[in-house]
Amino acid sequence: MSIFKQLHLITSHQDLAFEKKIEKLLKLGLNTFHLEVGAICQVKGRDYQINYLASRGPIELSVGDTFDFKDTYCRFTVEHGQATAVANVTHSEFAATNCFKKYGLNAYIGVPIYVDKKIYGTLNFFSKTSCKRDFTNKDLDFISVAAQWLGGELERRHTLKRLTRRSEALSSISQLASIGYWEVDLKKSQLYWSRQTRKIHQVSENYQPELASAINFYKAGTDRDTIIEKVSECQLTGCPWQLEARIITTQGQEKWLSVYAKPVMQEGQCIRIFGAVQDIHSIVMIRSELQKKRVQAEQLLAARSSFLAKVSHELRTPINGINGMLHALKDPSQSARFDEHIQMALASSDTLVALINDVLDYSKLESGNLTLESQPFDLFRLFKEASANYKTLCEPKELEFLENYTALKGIWVESDKIRLKQVLFNLLNNAVKFTQQGSVKLSGAINLDRRLEIQICDTGIGMEPSVLHNLFIPYHQADSSMARKYGGTGLGMSIVAEIVDLMGGQIKVESELNKGSCFNLTLPLTIIEHRGRDEVGVDLYATQNNFCDFAALKVLVVDDNEINRMVMQAMLTSMEVQCDLADSGQQAINLCKQRDYDIIFMDCAMPEMDGMQASAFILQHKKDKAPKIIALTAHTSAQDKQACYDAGMVGFLSKPVEPDQIKQALINSEILN
Repeated sequence: MSIFKQLHLITSHQDLAFEKKIEKLLKLGLNTFHLEVGAICQVKGRDYQINYLASRGPIELSVGDTFDFKDTYCRFTVEHGQATAVANVTHSEFAATNCFKKYGLNAYIGVPIYVDKKIYGTLNFFSKTSCKRDFTNKDLDFISVAAQWLGGELERRHTLKRLTRRSEALSSISQLASIGYWEVDLKKSQLYWSRQTRKIHQVSENYQPELASAINFYKAGTDRDTIIEKVSECQLTGCPWQLEARIITTQGQEKWLSVYAKPVMQEGQCIRIFGAVQDIHSIVMIRSELQKKRVQAEQLLAARSSFLAKVSHELRTPINGINGMLHALKDPSQSARFDEHIQMALASSDTLVALINDVLDYSKLESGNLTLESQPFDLFRLFKEASANYKTLCEPKELEFLENYTALKGIWVESDKIRLKQVLFNLLNNAVKFTQQGSVKLSGAINLDRRLEIQICDTGIGMEPSVLHNLFIPYHQADSSMARKYGGTGLGMSIVAEIVDLMGGQIKVESELNKGSCFNLTLPLTIIEHRGRDEVGVDLYATQNNFCDFAALKVLVVDDNEINRMVMQAMLTSMEVQCDLADSGQQAINLCKQRDYDIIFMDCAMPEMDGMQASAFILQHKKDKAPKIIALTAHTSAQDKQACYDAGMVGFLSKPVEPDQIKQALINSEILN
């Protein structure tokens, strides 16, 4: 009888205990290989322990003996990951090992044993005398098959132990946690339910479940189909599974269950499935209710963001009237007192605009609608503009404004100029606001990674560690007294952090109470080759002061709000520009039929016919003498701007509008002519 047939008879014997099978397997190996000792050893870290042992005569080894794993031949077997055999160690690489020197083992054959796909140890046979023959491929195949059976049987026993422990634990807590146990014996076609499982299904204690009918407790449709699919899948693959499904109890009650299953495989076939069920109906109901609450909360959050955006939009019209009329009324010939009052009013108006912009920006950030718009610009000039603005603000406080960004001269970049300016101005504004004496310093340079490095330092009040920790949290300020003294919404720094993150940069801050703060930013920018030229090849800054005579321009202002029309007319008049006024898109079209305009300032949000529709119509019917149309709107999103450009507009001004913005729009329009 072949050794494989003998091995099969041993492993498939149903009435033979596992330990007895091990004993017979080891003896079969000893007789086959004519070696002295056979063993099953387990690797435990650096230790190598004998768990099962057989011999052909007296030996000095016993079960439980432990050796240093690196001093064994099995180390090579585990490293190779396959059956390894040496008939005469004297003439092999094994001769140089401590195992040979210490124990003088001259013959060896071994193979790794894997349990749960992890190394368990080895099945090996060895002898102090050399093997009388060389080991053959048949020998290697035999010991490999034996190891595969051992691995599967050990895995099954480990699984049974784990499930037994789990079953004992489940028995003790099943009443509290409503967890039941079940087992399917596929060989005997038997199904077992624990008392708690019966209780969950609302059947009597003497109820005997059957394989054919038990599956029908699961609700017809997706639940039942999924259970059937999972049971079939685990029988084929041996993979455990867990899912949630609904049952209909014998009393007609629908329940949500959590079902867990663990198959037991033998020789590639599933012979048993152990599992547990838990009544989680109340948990699912609570979870469903929480999901509804979460959706409601998200809807409320979206509504709040929408509300803030709407409020910001509605407030822009009266602010535009206040700000614009104050600019128009400002006259150097008036008394110093009158001019002072106007300056104060303008400062208040500018502050109000800044606060509203903060709210609007944060609303966009919360809703994910804040986007970046890339454009080429002179980096040095942007820093120079920031310096000029805040150097002036430092003068009344006798603060020294320090500059260190000459390395940026001549560097043009492509990025979102507006957002970069917003970050710079916000940080500089805080530096000046919170510094009563000493200095504020602005530094800028391009590092070796071609990224912009910005540093803004001050000698101001500084921050405690707790304030630093919450610095970029929305609506947070140091304390109520700080808010009363310095004002602000608490949104500024969180907006800065969000914009920096959106731009792919980093911001860090170092601060010490009463000694000042230092902000360090690193931003990725695209450095472009051309310098000092815009996209049409004209240096706008060099030409800005060369086109200040706008008297010959024919301008039309279109806005359904009378205050806005008066504001625009007043500011244009101060620039010696005469303009016509239209209160609707249709009136603008009628005026364009009667006269050719060079520039049209077009409000976008108007009833009946909006600015985009009116612009598209005018440009279509004035192809030969098409005016330059500039959007004038309180809507500032990227989608709004794109809609304006799609309608043929060439510029975009957001309310409230400053005189310098109008002046620059007129200059740009002349350049583009």
